[in-house]
Amino acid sequence: MLCRGCSKQSYSGHHFTCLICFDYSLCEDCHSKKHISMFHTNSHSMQCVGLQTADNQLSLACPFCSEQGFFWDGLVSHIQSDHNGETAEVLCPLCVAQSALVNFLKYDELLVHMNYTHEFGTFTPQREGPIIQYINQHVNPATGIPIFFGTRNDSVMFSYQFSADLPYDRHGYIFTEGKDPRNRG
Repeated sequence: MLCRGCSKQSYSGHHFTCLICFDYSLCEDCHSKKHISMFHTNSHSMQCVGLQTADNQLSLACPFCSEQGFFWDGLVSHIQSDHNGETAEVLCPLCVAQSALVNFLKYDELLVHMNYTHEFGTFTPQREGPIIQYINQHVNPATGIPIFFGTRNDSVMFSYQFSADLPYDRHGYIFTEGKDPRNRG
């Protein structure tokens, strides 16, 4: 990882990645000195990469207001309550903290991404169960938009038929509450 402050290629300690700038990371020393550039300012949210709490949770930064110290569920609630309708495109702090690749996302896309990709507060690219596997194959996880395979009579044709007795939200996602949706007893 290249530090954009001192240009070091490798360094010890944690590093910080900007949730607003493209490819902008700082080593721990440059971050503590509040290094800025032509594009990066101190008002930008920075996510610490690789730092976990004693109970193995990541401390996350809000990508919109720079507030620090959130756990995953608290960050989602904070974004929904304090930043509804934000127009900035930002990186997902949980993906950044786990060094996963992610695109810049708008407010709605970020919420869908966080609730779908990080349902359990971790990066979960593949989940178990046939319905979840179907969703993983046919829904873009970054945007939450279904991937369609063709149409007939102006209706979307899916290669799998959804069950009518499963609860869906307004975006077509199944409410799983962290459980297999087939076992609703």
